[in-house]
Amino acid sequence: MTAGEILRQMAESFAAKGCPGAPFAVTFEIDSGAETWQLSAAPTDATVESGAHPEPDFTVVTSTDVLRQLQAGEISPLTAAGRESLQQKTPLDFRLPEGASFTMDLYHRIVRFVQRFMNPAPGERIRMAETHSRVVHGGNVVGLFADTGFRSGWYKLKPGERLNEPGDTNPFPQAFVILSGSGKAQIGDETIELRPNTAYHIPPETEHVVQPSPEEPITLLWLAWGDGA
Repeated sequence: MTAGEILRQMAESFAAKGCPGAPFAVTFEIDSGAETWQLSAAPTDATVESGAHPEPDFTVVTSTDVLRQLQAGEISPLTAAGRESLQQKTPLDFRLPEGASFTMDLYHRIVRFVQRFMNPAPGERIRMAETHSRVVHGGNVVGLFADTGFRSGWYKLKPGERLNEPGDTNPFPQAFVILSGSGKAQIGDETIELRPNTAYHIPPETEHVVQPSPEEPITLLWLAWGDGA
């Protein structure tokens, strides 16, 4: 399928969801600007046409190959967009109009749009496996769901890898839910042995580093909530 065909199918799915967050306008810049498409979304309808929108709220920058992966459910939108800093380029990126100011409200609006528009799978299904992941923050991650004050992800860490670096903190509370494997976590001043089917809380502004055991990988769900998440 072409980029335009994929975007039109995504628009049909988005309209069926009631176009959450609309009205807004988006430009899609595909394959380093080789082609552009525009989305106009109203509360009950979403239309995709060729060419850049004259006044977009933001521009989504990606490739035809990434669109095909998103359409097939091989990667989730938040996996493709996941980054360690706003300056990092990603397979699914975004750019603001000239003169626009970045705010957390706008960031959350973009995140909500990307995950709802670019995942047309029934129930917005996301596959959690290494083959559907990218490496971010030291481990293979699948971005799950996010909204204002909430983020979530699936991680797989192999022996020798670690999630985060010593001294890393965040201003919001978090939790690790261990699904499989074993290892240890440094949470503040505590060193904790990790076991499957357990969950651990990380208070705001608390150092947190996770390492798997030398014998096996560890998989976990990461949850974050509150102001700034």
